[in-house]
Amino acid sequence: MSGPAPSAAPGACIDHLDLRTTRLHRPHPLAAGRAFWLVAAAFLVLLLGTTIPAPLYVVYQGKWHFSAAVLTLIFAVYSAGVLAALLLFARLSDQVGRTRVLLAAFAVAGVSTLVFLFADGVATLLVARLLSGVAAGLTQGTATAALAELEPNHDLRRAALVGAAVTSGAVGIGPLLAGLLAEYADWKTHLVFAVYLALLAAATAGLLFVPETIQSRVRPVLRVQRLAVPAAIRAPFLSAALAIFAAFALIGLFVSLVPSFLGRELHQRNHAAAGLVVFVFFTCATGAQLALHRLTSLRVMLLGFVTLPAGLAVLMLGLSAESLGVFVAGTICCGIGVGLVIMGAIASVNRVAPPEHRGETLSAFFVAAYLGLSIPAIGVGIASEHVGFFSSTLVCSIVVAALLAVAAAYLSSSKATSSS
Repeated sequence: MSGPAPSAAPGACIDHLDLRTTRLHRPHPLAAGRAFWLVAAAFLVLLLGTTIPAPLYVVYQGKWHFSAAVLTLIFAVYSAGVLAALLLFARLSDQVGRTRVLLAAFAVAGVSTLVFLFADGVATLLVARLLSGVAAGLTQGTATAALAELEPNHDLRRAALVGAAVTSGAVGIGPLLAGLLAEYADWKTHLVFAVYLALLAAATAGLLFVPETIQSRVRPVLRVQRLAVPAAIRAPFLSAALAIFAAFALIGLFVSLVPSFLGRELHQRNHAAAGLVVFVFFTCATGAQLALHRLTSLRVMLLGFVTLPAGLAVLMLGLSAESLGVFVAGTICCGIGVGLVIMGAIASVNRVAPPEHRGETLSAFFVAAYLGLSIPAIGVGIASEHVGFFSSTLVCSIVVAALLAVAAAYLSSSKATSSS
């Protein structure tokens, strides 16, 4: 949404993940440290809300007696909202301004939170999740662009790292907060949303002090973003798309089904524990990204391709042995693997996509990501009703590992082609 990326500075290796400061980038005239961190904080607050319901789904199941298949459908509706916003409003902040779109996203998030607060059945949960997805889709690209434009020292690498840390960290904090309040405070499915409304209000007030970085506004034209991948980059793109699908599939399982896993398979009924497991997963993903962001996209992808299947094996061992300790060890390994695969896949697509087709290519890439977030989770939820959680999760894990193997083969093929 922020337009083509500036050319790399002389001597900067474009295959690396860090975005180095360049001579061609200049901060917005009104950029200041305060504005940059206000946007970062607002970004954190909005994304935090998207995963707050994770440890509460098992409570809703107990109240309204719906199946695991319905549970995963509720979760998947979020992906539909994100995809709709990404495809329909991809250029909106370029046309009407960053702060206007962010304020609109926060208004949608506020309505979603109110629906959660007064939810009385599955239908209201579906509406709340859909609105939450739309708010996240409106925010993701807009906030990322605003951070790049408001970084006061025109350090694109710092802006990118803050954006990545916020994205991974926020989705881990939400379940932890909700789990703690559900377990140790009254008003189990309501208090966290009342608290979150206060956070939304504070973040919205902060956005009012952020200067607008888009000066030449035009009348918005809404059209569905075209999805296309240039023929010359299809092999590396397919590798990255398969990898991101697999990584998001595991994220979907963790966010939607971990509380049920802990309760049914590991006999852990503590809501705070469920939130903590999701928090650990995303914290490990964030830590891996921050620690290894200077590696090349090839090395990061290959490291992720090894770490993630190993984590899945340990995770399944923990479920089979009904061992919480082994399950947590698998969670840590999977979190690291997911963080590396996502970072490497995004860097790979950014590196190979021609500037004139970058928007189309990235849209296709994120469609693959959010399909991965929803389809496997729905499949596991439906299958678990017939063959149980362990068997359905085992099959999903095997499929994820197979996708990563195919992605690795395509990655090797594209590297061999480019070097020949």
